[in-house]
Amino acid sequence: MKGLGPLAFVILSIGSAAVAQRPATISVLDAVRIAERSGNWQVTDVEMDHWGKTPVYEIEVVHAAKSEEYIIDARNGKILRQNSSLMRDFWEEVFGRSNEAYLKRARSLSSIIAPLESRTGGKVLSASFDVEDGTAYYEVEFLSQIGRTKLYLDPVTGQRLNFIPDD
Repeated sequence: MKGLGPLAFVILSIGSAAVAQRPATISVLDAVRIAERSGNWQVTDVEMDHWGKTPVYEIEVVHAAKSEEYIIDARNGKILRQNSSLMRDFWEEVFGRSNEAYLKRARSLSSIIAPLESRTGGKVLSASFDVEDGTAYYEVEFLSQIGRTKLYLDPVTGQRLNFIPDD
């Protein structure tokens, strides 16, 4: 640091702190694609979280007889952890066999959100699959020029079923 004045030192220190707390560099869509490609998985839930200071995506996936959770580093897309402790009995109890049939007909989450982001220029912040009163849908928290919106999308066609602007 020879030859640098006190102001330069402060600027370098602030710059170092900013690098240490970098925001996510991969998108929800990128994280979903990583989880889908790591096995023949159907993503049922994705959301941003933190492990200490590390931004991560927590992704729940299902396929055939098991469900798993992936923890993906939001800075670089590296899979940090994969838990496969949730087995068929838990899946059937929580989600129900009839709801599993809806998920089998659903398109992959990445094939639903990629055209949404492309068409609108917005970004998906989180998404989850659910079935309520016999209607399956992806609930997607979405950020666009009009602000945050909760979208409900048909899991087969990707068409909007409903939306709720965030207050």
